[in-house]
Amino acid sequence: MQSVTANICKSIPGFYTLDDTALQCARGLYQPDSGQAVCLVCGHNDPASSYYSSVEASANSNDYIQCPPNSQISSGLSGSQEADCVRRPGHSETTCVPCPPGTCKNINRPSTCQVCPANSYSSSPGSTVCSDCHANSIRSVNSTSADACVCVAGFGAALVNDLAVCTQCVGDQFKNPSGSCKTCGVGTFAVDGLGTGCEDCTAGKYADALGSASCLSCRANSNSVVGSSSIDACPCIEGYEFVTLCTACKYGYYKNSEANSRCLACPPVATTSATASSALTQCILCEASKYSTQDSSGVTCTKYTLNSRSAIGSISVSNCSCNVGFTPSSNMCLSCTSGKYKTIPGTAVCTSCGSGKIRFNPAIHSSEAIILAMKDVNIRDSESFFCINCPANTHRIYIGSLTFCINCTANSRSGVRSNSISSCL
Repeated sequence: MQSVTANICKSIPGFYTLDDTALQCARGLYQPDSGQAVCLVCGHNDPASSYYSSVEASANSNDYIQCPPNSQISSGLSGSQEADCVRRPGHSETTCVPCPPGTCKNINRPSTCQVCPANSYSSSPGSTVCSDCHANSIRSVNSTSADACVCVAGFGAALVNDLAVCTQCVGDQFKNPSGSCKTCGVGTFAVDGLGTGCEDCTAGKYADALGSASCLSCRANSNSVVGSSSIDACPCIEGYEFVTLCTACKYGYYKNSEANSRCLACPPVATTSATASSALTQCILCEASKYSTQDSSGVTCTKYTLNSRSAIGSISVSNCSCNVGFTPSSNMCLSCTSGKYKTIPGTAVCTSCGSGKIRFNPAIHSSEAIILAMKDVNIRDSESFFCINCPANTHRIYIGSLTFCINCTANSRSGVRSNSISSCL
């Protein structure tokens, strides 16, 4: 560095005067005139840009060089080399271009743009800071707009004084996919009254009004699919038909689908063992000794009376007949009276065993071999009940409705099949 100390001297271009001493301008500074007290900053007439110069004692403004675009001198007013130029806040390191939306940079250092953290955003290129999402809203990292901030569960997007805010959904409302609070639709209900969402009605329930706080149960013996919105969506279950309510199918009827339709009749001569039958396979024939009848309860299998029979699948009382040894009387089958028999089932009356004969009944007659030997094997209605001839020296007698063979009186005798005491001689 050169200096001239003379009271009559003044500094030349590229120098400045300090205490009567001429000092050269440092790098990054220049002075084009003589006798000046200071050096000028490179680019002082262009404050929007930064400049540097490596020339000492520069007297020419052409000696300084402008920093690359979107960069500036890191410290001081000017630099002495290009390395003093660093990117401006909001610009990337390598190219000194603006940080893109969703990022920011707030320091004058050779570092990269920082991604906006969760729940914040930057919408403009070259942002130095990321703005926070508004209250009760969230967003993932690298968000580029306030619109990207989504209201949390239970809060819906709204405008208040032209500002986007998240207001709490209340009562029967929920936050719909568009972000605003909406009323729960039919077939759904508000989960907790705090606006956190709506859920579909479960199977067997429905909601037929907007904003339902709960779902209604389907009527008894009916069902519905998830999300049903009307009681009409609750069809009667299998085995039940819709009249005014879902009523069990009667005897002899079945229903094998979920629908508000009527029960189907079993095939002719068939019925069911119970009400609410749900399949054709549950239709059965009346068992033997019963017949089918139809009344307000449906088609049922009825037994005619004791001591009667009918074939499987009988459909009328006329298909019933009294057993062997029994005859019909006032809707009953009565045992043949003593002295009569019946060898085939049906409605026929009992036939008399004939003169001098009785109908053997082991409950009231003796089973002595002499009597059993007299039985008429051709006139019988079972192994236990049959007609027998009164043996010799006996005669037939009636005691009430019963008949017996009794011995003739002393010193008298009779032949086989004697019909009265007068036959004993």
